[in-house]
Amino acid sequence: MNKKHIISIGLVALFVLSTISLTASATITLIIPQPGPLRENTDYAIGVYDADTQAPLIHADVYWLGQTLHPNIYGACVIHTPEVDHDSTFLITASYNGSNATAFINVSNSIEPHGIRLIIPVPGPFYENQDYTVGVVDAVTNDPINNANIYWVGDNLTTNIYGACMIHMPFVSQTTTFPIIADYNGSTDSGNITVVPSGPNIPSNPSPRDNSTIFAGPVTLHWVGGSPGYNVTVYYDVFFNGAWVARNLSNTSYFVGVPRLGFNTWQIFAHDAHGGVTLGPLWQFRVILPTIKPTPTSIGVVQPVKPVTTLATIQR
Repeated sequence: MNKKHIISIGLVALFVLSTISLTASATITLIIPQPGPLRENTDYAIGVYDADTQAPLIHADVYWLGQTLHPNIYGACVIHTPEVDHDSTFLITASYNGSNATAFINVSNSIEPHGIRLIIPVPGPFYENQDYTVGVVDAVTNDPINNANIYWVGDNLTTNIYGACMIHMPFVSQTTTFPIIADYNGSTDSGNITVVPSGPNIPSNPSPRDNSTIFAGPVTLHWVGGSPGYNVTVYYDVFFNGAWVARNLSNTSYFVGVPRLGFNTWQIFAHDAHGGVTLGPLWQFRVILPTIKPTPTSIGVVQPVKPVTTLATIQR
């Protein structure tokens, strides 16, 4: 029986569904790209699914031009159309647990490439040291293009069977725009991606430690800061007991003198010249007086009193 379905494999594509039933309870579905004919010397994705549950059949066998292929976890695999001298028809077969589905694929040598379209996720911003996915599709049919070349910040990457590929944002010291180029079979498309610094690190590792107890005396606050960006200077503001006591420090310490007895709170506000800001957590410590222990003494012991010798005693 024949019926039409639309599925999404990576980027959205249209397919024609061809299903052949061998028994009343055993059918599989073979999905081939349409509309045809297909262009010679080109990669296309096909799918194999359970006809009843639509579950991907990852252990199925796909027979194409002397090759035995196996679907991935999504039920899809890639076939490559051969070069042909004239329009030709080829048989493709899928097999799973004794069930088979077949279809005919028409391949043409007269189809001109449609060109490609580079898909960049929008809107930004794109933060440094983060991964993002870009895609390449047929400019007319929107079919995903496998094995397209992606040129990005010195890397030469290729798209997968879903026409997608992962790119990594570089570290930047300021907002910077980089070109990205896609190429496939002589067709190219390009775009620009603007990368922004990700802001300072969250202040951490406080000293005195959070919720610690210390004896009364002079205190210098310490913390760990910095930035994941390249060559980015971070400045710090210090809030102590609710008061803004220091601004634009370039080092990660601050002397607060002798804090009051009891609980003291403090917080670090980190910022850089590119507009990145990070507010640290609210920390606290407790100040107490040291305990003075009395010197042990003997109780109930009477010491003998020595007589005092004076001049009058001697004269007597």
